Amino acid sequence: MLFEAWRSEEHTAVVGGEADPLHGYMSSRILAELSDADRDFLVTAAVLDEVTAGRARALGLVAPARRMQSLRSVRLPVVWSRDGRTMRFHPRLREFLLEQLGRRDDEELRRIRLAHGRLLAGEGHDEEATEVLLQAGEAAEARVCGARVILRVIERLDLPVAERWLDAFGPVGPEPHELTTARLMLAWARDDYRGGTAIADALLDAGTRDEVARRSERAAALMIYCYAQCGRPGDVEDILRLAGPGAEVAAVRYSLGTMDPSYRVDTPPELTGGPSDAFVLFAKYWFGHLSDLDISLESHWGTSLAAPWQIAALRAQGHTRRALELYERTRDSVSNSLSLHAVVPELLLDAGRPGEAITALEEGRRLALAAGARTWYLGFTEGLVRLRILDRRDPAVSMALLDGLDDDPLIEQAVQLSAKARAWRGWLRSGADADALDCLREAVALLRAGGLFLELPVAAVLLAEAEWRAGHEDEADRAADLALEVSGRQGSHHVLLQVLGEFPAVASRRIDAEAETDTPWHTVGRALAAQGSNI
Repeated sequence: MLFEAWRSEEHTAVVGGEADPLHGYMSSRILAELSDADRDFLVTAAVLDEVTAGRARALGLVAPARRMQSLRSVRLPVVWSRDGRTMRFHPRLREFLLEQLGRRDDEELRRIRLAHGRLLAGEGHDEEATEVLLQAGEAAEARVCGARVILRVIERLDLPVAERWLDAFGPVGPEPHELTTARLMLAWARDDYRGGTAIADALLDAGTRDEVARRSERAAALMIYCYAQCGRPGDVEDILRLAGPGAEVAAVRYSLGTMDPSYRVDTPPELTGGPSDAFVLFAKYWFGHLSDLDISLESHWGTSLAAPWQIAALRAQGHTRRALELYERTRDSVSNSLSLHAVVPELLLDAGRPGEAITALEEGRRLALAAGARTWYLGFTEGLVRLRILDRRDPAVSMALLDGLDDDPLIEQAVQLSAKARAWRGWLRSGADADALDCLREAVALLRAGGLFLELPVAAVLLAEAEWRAGHEDEADRAADLALEVSGRQGSHHVLLQVLGEFPAVASRRIDAEAETDTPWHTVGRALAAQGSNI
């Protein structure tokens, strides 16, 4: 309390040659009354949070046991252990002593910091050692310590710290694979897929990419994901052949199944609690496993990366308010902004904010282009078409966007995007011609083959309407029943009800054809009526 009072604005007189009155007091009433040897020991030892003779000796201090015995006989704002062998400074005293230490010449400071950093490293305090060794200008030794802890630093979302370390360690080159993995994790966290592929390509040029992929499963998974997002399937296959069959590679392979059916597996990988769980949750969302996304992850970073897909799942189940609450709570802490831009537009549309939804998608397209994320860019373009259709905007513009998608060579590897693009093309043509019907049949077939059940009810309803208009009543019924069946698997009819709100006749015809009066279609009909649809 006395020390804090000394720092108040009322105490402004210069004391002991110090502008800060508290520091002046310490200078005149504490340091000035010590012998030169005790004073030097006290100032140097202030770098230690806990002072013992052994730790002080590691700093190069002479006769530390004698100095500590001498200091114990002086009244100081420190705490001694019962045996008198350990000393801890009052925070204000330590702050003052460190300021005094900072006045020594650069070479002496460097020597003390180097000794301190090596002491911390020897004690297993690698994170603190890295910081101190960098202050001492010893990047090589700091790099060794940093490599042991940098992945933990990133996983707790101290991304600026990790970036500062990596900048100080130097460019990509021969280095511990943990540092390469850290660079890739930062690229992923920052949505910098072009940067991630550049790291992988630099390793390839140096002849070390294969070795890194074999030694670090996480590095392999991240290289695979960056290559996939940048539209380089050949490199994806190269890394997959090298990587071991671990959980993280399995997670990223599972996510690739949302783009290419050849990677699809029926059983999703088990969650590990780590950041790679985000790959699994991303895929589960598009596969329509919505109830599986309501979970808590142990990794702070994994939680951040998973949040957008949890928001999306709540939205797809019709929990608009809860989804908006989660969005407002997490949007400033989510590290992966592309994911957030991908899921928020439909949420905003459901909330009656179509203008904001369109803006979010256009911003997502801009960010994806800047990041070199071609797959994301195609996804945002497809999403923009859908929202423009639902908001009844100029169909000619939407058709031009779809033409651009069809002309992109990557669309052949992105089955989900290709399928949805075919569905929207059929919708824009109102299912009134053979080409529109072909588009919708192809869309439904692609989505079924890929197991992409989230959007399948939409495409199936569109197909049911088109088949009816073409005079194919049986095919129309089958398509409508497929939409209802797949929607039931998701545990929510929200997506189905949205598209039926645009095409209520699909539900009306199925209800009229039912012999019973209490069927799943009647349940859907009542829900539509409650929403104000004329059915």
